Amino acid sequence: MERISAIKKDLWVHHSQYEQIEFIMRMMMSNRGNQISAECLAVLGPTGAGKTSFLKGCRRSKDDWAQQLIHFQVKPEIGYRKFVAQLFEAVGEPMHRDASVRGAFRYETFSEILKAKNKAGIAFDDMHDFGKNNRDQLAQILILIRGLTAWPCSLSIFGFGLPATKSLFKNEGQLDRRVERIELAPWQEHDPELLDFLDVIEQLYPLREPSDLSDPIIVRSLYERSSGVIGMMIKLLKAAACYAIATGDERINVDNIILAHKSPLGWVRHLNYLYEKHSI
Repeated sequence: MERISAIKKDLWVHHSQYEQIEFIMRMMMSNRGNQISAECLAVLGPTGAGKTSFLKGCRRSKDDWAQQLIHFQVKPEIGYRKFVAQLFEAVGEPMHRDASVRGAFRYETFSEILKAKNKAGIAFDDMHDFGKNNRDQLAQILILIRGLTAWPCSLSIFGFGLPATKSLFKNEGQLDRRVERIELAPWQEHDPELLDFLDVIEQLYPLREPSDLSDPIIVRSLYERSSGVIGMMIKLLKAAACYAIATGDERINVDNIILAHKSPLGWVRHLNYLYEKHSI
């Protein structure tokens, strides 16, 4: 079970696009106060593209720029009042939650909090979920967010979400014009970065036989079942590695990749059978 646990551990995957995103975020936050409105960025990609993992890495980081970032996990149908309350909680000032009363939010008050906390940007994870609010609630939320980008707050907005987030911004024209966009591209089958990633996985997973994950046949099998999306490929590899242990193959091959795709937890049945016979 120790080997299974090692395979199941969360893994941060390096992707060159996130280097670009981090650089842009740093630059935008460093320009705070030098422009009429703060610069904003939308990072758009499918589920499993690594957006949440990137933000978790930012939260753990001790870098100065990362410490200046407010983290906001968007909840579906949050509504304007709960949004304002969560905004103050996110910046570490929950006692101001009564500002959720309509008209009670004061940008000057929030600006003073930002200065005291040394915050220069806010990252919204799952920003597309704002779109689940009714039109009136959504309009109030977006107007408030737009106001955060202007004086006196001058807060850079970083929205991470599904591609549908693009249509969300269009509901607030002025905010839409302030937002730059990056669309996360999945790996291609022959992408050198994908092959490097597979080499790293080969070294990390505690299997007793080499898998040769960069073999073109295995790469194609993985790519066809994940479309090159990082999160989907990691889940597929984890399940395939568990099958490799549970079936006694001790290597990731096309057969257990197919099994992992059809039944990600089916390896448990094989594992139970092995335990009945002998200890792994």
